[in-house]
Amino acid sequence: MDSVDNVYVADEDNDRIQKFTSTGVFVSTFGSAGSGDWQFASPTGVAVDSTGRVLVADSANHRVRAFSP
Repeated sequence: MDSVDNVYVADEDNDRIQKFTSTGVFVSTFGSAGSGDWQFASPTGVAVDSTGRVLVADSANHRVRAFSP
């Protein structure tokens, strides 16, 4: 969860991250299939650090990506 209680979900099948409000309302999505900027290959985990950055475990690309809000 971020500072306003939004929830981020790793959508492994569609190679993207989805964002929802704390009540489950869809807000946005980011990412697409690939290995470039803002692209993922089987993202399997997502977290938000204390500064608000969204951290994504991009499994098939063997990396962890950090995105600023």
